[in-house]
Amino acid sequence: MRRNSRAIKPRTLRSQAGLTLVELMIAVAIGTILMIGVIQLFSGMRGAYTLNESMSRVQESGRFAIDYMTSDLRMAGHMGCMSNPERIDFYSHIDGEDDFFTRFMQGIEGFEAVGTGPGDNLPITALTPETPNDGDQWSPALPSVLAGQVVEGSDVLVVRYMSNDGVDLVPPVTNGSQWHTDGGGVFPKGTMLLTTDCAGRAFLFRRNNNCGSCDSGGNSNIQPGGSIPGRFRNMGEEGEVARAMQAAYFIGVPASTGVPTLMRQVFADELDDDDDADDDELGVRAVELVPGVESMQVLYGIDTTGTRDASGSFNVNRYVTADEVTDWGSVRAVRISLLVRSEENLREIDEPIRDFSLQRTNVNVDIQDEFDRRNRRTFSTTIRLRNR
Repeated sequence: MRRNSRAIKPRTLRSQAGLTLVELMIAVAIGTILMIGVIQLFSGMRGAYTLNESMSRVQESGRFAIDYMTSDLRMAGHMGCMSNPERIDFYSHIDGEDDFFTRFMQGIEGFEAVGTGPGDNLPITALTPETPNDGDQWSPALPSVLAGQVVEGSDVLVVRYMSNDGVDLVPPVTNGSQWHTDGGGVFPKGTMLLTTDCAGRAFLFRRNNNCGSCDSGGNSNIQPGGSIPGRFRNMGEEGEVARAMQAAYFIGVPASTGVPTLMRQVFADELDDDDDADDDELGVRAVELVPGVESMQVLYGIDTTGTRDASGSFNVNRYVTADEVTDWGSVRAVRISLLVRSEENLREIDEPIRDFSLQRTNVNVDIQDEFDRRNRRTFSTTIRLRNR
């Protein structure tokens, strides 16, 4: 008797042909849980990366700003081989210009924002702060070339010195109307220059003649325009001619970004190196150094005794604000504090730090009109002035 093969054939193929709805829902749920975990892990890693990158940028910005200002301050008051302003016979050959441009016997100068001294409270209420045109909100009042450019409540620091890339005087040093040098072609017409010697004479002027081909050396004679006073005509062969540098540091708001930025205002001729530039007026130009700097507070270390210690250095007796300095020649050191913020809001910061101390000025970030969760840090340093 033959068996019915159909009767004993197992039905495994039909039972494994698909998934039930319950099995499918379970698989989707497991997959969703795994995907949520992956997304959370990625989001956390991305947040940590963003936070670390923001902190690194703030750190880099603050350190760069401090290092750059320190380099300039080390040169403050440098006037060649004799840098003691009390022993220099200084003459300004600049006519019709603002006195602010000719104070080279003040290697350093400051302007204190009114109401921002040690112990005072300074609120920051906007991401894009105001730059008032009223220079009287600083003491002393801001010069016209700075009024309207400085953020309210931030100090201004000015550094003046003779650059270290000068050229030597060579015989015959002068015939009464020009200087003879070993490379006068490096300075285009209109450049603000200083001629100094080791006898303690300093002559400030703007070059009046073209340098010829500046790239290949050009004319070796440098004309100040007009006659040179008699006591400066016999300047020694150890003398030199170099650029007169004036750098004003302040917090401004460039129109292109709307972000508070550490600015460095210099003579425009320092940036224009061609003889075709407009040389009739002495101009200035502000260069953007570090964006995101919201405030700068400065104190000046003064020596009230005028005596040197055993190493030949002056001692600092007090640190005061700019409006308390009566003799800038007595300033021996400078203390600077900067408040630097990140470029963007950070979701990882639920309660950002709002209170800071900048040279004992109490700074409170109180921005109400925008949701502000930026990372902020303070940077401070003390620089001892060399040329004293």
